[in-house]
Amino acid sequence: MASATHTLEADLRAAREAAEVTIEDIHQETRLAEDIIERFEAGQLIGDPSFNIIYLKAFLRSYADAVGVPPHRVEAALEAAKTGAYHGELHPDYVEANTETSAEPSEEKTDDAETEQDDTGAETGAQKETPFPKVDALPPAVPAGSAAFSGTSTAPYAGARPTRRLQQKVRTSSGRTFDMAWRAILGVTVLVVLAVLAVLWLLFGGDSPEPDVAGSDTPESEEVAAGDGPAADGSSPQSPAPRLSFPIEVSVVAGGDGLQSFLVTEAPNARYPVWIEPGETNSFSSNLGVVLWGEGGLGMNPEEVTLRFQGYEWRPPQGQVLRIDSTYGQTLLDSLHAAFPRGGRVAPQS
Repeated sequence: MASATHTLEADLRAAREAAEVTIEDIHQETRLAEDIIERFEAGQLIGDPSFNIIYLKAFLRSYADAVGVPPHRVEAALEAAKTGAYHGELHPDYVEANTETSAEPSEEKTDDAETEQDDTGAETGAQKETPFPKVDALPPAVPAGSAAFSGTSTAPYAGARPTRRLQQKVRTSSGRTFDMAWRAILGVTVLVVLAVLAVLWLLFGGDSPEPDVAGSDTPESEEVAAGDGPAADGSSPQSPAPRLSFPIEVSVVAGGDGLQSFLVTEAPNARYPVWIEPGETNSFSSNLGVVLWGEGGLGMNPEEVTLRFQGYEWRPPQGQVLRIDSTYGQTLLDSLHAAFPRGGRVAPQS
């Protein structure tokens, strides 16, 4: 029988040694630090106010599972140890003692019966006889691990101790569960990263059309064709095209249902998306150049986009990606001036 003075830590250490499990075995199976295990078995964790109780309970569950003790019994023993009601129930050799005795009550009843018989004048010799037959010896105990043992005991270690093969099987299962959990976490992380990359690709990447030479397709648009062209006799415009001014500034007026993720480059900055509500205007400026990529980088839609540049207002051709810089900005102005030599669809700048 385990002594009632045994501590929870000492009894769990005895259970570990009885199961032939080393501290290194527990560390390999549960990843608990060996110094923490040694501190616990030395009685330095329970009662330490600086050691978190939640971590302590988790530690005990892992420790108990590693040495073959049901974790719920360890938790119950911990609560009992806090109140001083733990009496060595987790020790491998613990056997619950029978604290009740039947001899004294029987003697008291016998004395009462004898007194009553004396009062009535009856014989007292028969009342003093023991009512139960005397048992000379108890039958031999059946070993807990033998084939003849078929009952179920509530004691923690009534059955056979776990073999090394069973312990290895338990450890392998725990390791597989741990690996599967990490694989699931890794898989979810990869999926999240791929989703973020896909969103960034839609916003900033993709196979966007190459920028058109500014103004090369402008005369072919429906709006430009509707403007006043050169004179019928083929004579030159009366005034030259305006010169490109710096900083280059172009305005985008949103039509239709507005512009969502309209990509713009203001050199030397990288391409970025903007959102323009229907009827609103956004202006973009740069000393190096401006590139209008259109919604999603797929070019502009004349039904949704109106452009304003150095006093000219027009709608770009379908799918046009327009680049306006020091090289092609003047080309765009020449093309617009040729399409609108006498004003046409010219919007005066404010």
